[in-house]
Amino acid sequence: MKIYIVEQITEADFGCEDTGRTEPMALLKLNGISAEAEPERYVEYAESKLAEYGISEGKKVCENEAGNIMKYIDVVAAVICKEEDGIKKIFATQRGYGEYKDGWEFPGGKVETGETPEAALAREIREELDTDIEVGEYLGTVEYDYPKFHLSMRNYLCTIKFGSLVLKEHEAAKWLSFDELDSVDWLPADVEVVNILKEVFQTRQHGGAGIMTLQERAEKAVQLKASGRYNCSQAVTAALTDQTNLTEEQLKQVSAGFCAGMGNQEATCGAIIGAVMIAGLKTEGKGTLKIARSIQETFKDRCGAITCKDLKAVTDGKPLCPCEECVRNAVLIYGEIFGL
Repeated sequence: MKIYIVEQITEADFGCEDTGRTEPMALLKLNGISAEAEPERYVEYAESKLAEYGISEGKKVCENEAGNIMKYIDVVAAVICKEEDGIKKIFATQRGYGEYKDGWEFPGGKVETGETPEAALAREIREELDTDIEVGEYLGTVEYDYPKFHLSMRNYLCTIKFGSLVLKEHEAAKWLSFDELDSVDWLPADVEVVNILKEVFQTRQHGGAGIMTLQERAEKAVQLKASGRYNCSQAVTAALTDQTNLTEEQLKQVSAGFCAGMGNQEATCGAIIGAVMIAGLKTEGKGTLKIARSIQETFKDRCGAITCKDLKAVTDGKPLCPCEECVRNAVLIYGEIFGL
């Protein structure tokens, strides 16, 4: 998506009043901030719509699929889960203010400058519900055009660490089982999140990835490695696919060169590399170096070494740490760091 910052707004017709326009127009100077956007762009916009749509200098805008410039709002949402009498339940809140008052939504809010999505979500839930959460699996991003703005909403499965979900901004809340998800009137973008949840739950019921425990992820990595169709790095990234915006096949391609270390050179274990790559995607590159060191140090403590050559070295008739155990430990270490 093409995303921009509005650098400057001027009168489009300045110095040329005889334009034949039916209404005054403004000229927006836009600076591209996404990979798809042009570095600089000028767009004419009806002056009467600027205030109505909340477009001003310094704000983010985007070009939607129809080619229209809209205010761009970047938010995160928490799908807070618990298990009650063996039944998984999801926390839903009813909006208590604004244009969409009374609509049901997943709690969350805006990502501030310099925040990671996970940090923003933890802050928002603390502010809205007086509760500390563990931000877990990334479920996907919903892109939705409301009449006056475009919403980009990243969604995460979460669990409660501390607190009792005090409603400070919402007017009501419910714990819903998966069978009850359609029992409330969800806001349009949140309907898309519900659809994602249904797909995940159905996949899980039929033995797919779905909502997996950390131990299940580790076992999946072991099985993939043992199949002979995945190297160590590919097995780890496949088990952690839902932590990224990529597909399992895309991650498999990216990880293809890390067999027996990079390029079969028996250097740093591919399992470590796979875990660090997922961490980089998860954190969007912020603080990844520190996490990489932690993954590497913990891996060495558990497996005895970090290079493929040393890990496969035979002592007393067996390797120091077999590949299957390397991928298992890499997934477990990643999950422990990110609270899966």
